[in-house]
Amino acid sequence: MTVDVSDVCCHVAQATLFDRIPGKDFSLHDMSMAGVPYCENPADPLALIPRAARGDLAAQREIAEQALYYVLSEGDRIDRPVTLAEGLMFARMAASQTDDERDAMRVVMMLSLASLITVGEASTDYAAECIARLEMVADGATTMAEAAASLLARCAEQEKPETLMIARQYRDRLKGDA
Repeated sequence: MTVDVSDVCCHVAQATLFDRIPGKDFSLHDMSMAGVPYCENPADPLALIPRAARGDLAAQREIAEQALYYVLSEGDRIDRPVTLAEGLMFARMAASQTDDERDAMRVVMMLSLASLITVGEASTDYAAECIARLEMVADGATTMAEAAASLLARCAEQEKPETLMIARQYRDRLKGDA
């Protein structure tokens, strides 16, 4: 059986998981294997939901980061696609409230992982949204813009035309042009 995965998503996942965190001597993968959550003082996600629902940016970020931590470190005890999808919802909410590139890249990273752990239309849809959001990062005036543009230039031609067409639709919707 051949698995068709997004080249862009594979590169994003590899870079975000295994490259060293700026200013740190470890990667996200190192942290997950050591059992260290990404957030400073992890709280009960159920207690964070009411705050996140009211637009509390810190709560939205923490729920997203906890979901990512669980997906990377909890073995067979969780349903990875469901946990990642739930965390993505909060990551998207956080990114919609701010121009902070870390929020935008958290969504891109989580989408890249989601595209790799799902199959069929779900995988294509996650990959397309990942590409659309990465294009928006590349077009921005952030420190990640050049790296995002370079990654897209190297990998986009490897993508299926269907994925790129859906990515354009996502980008239009995200920019409010649809």
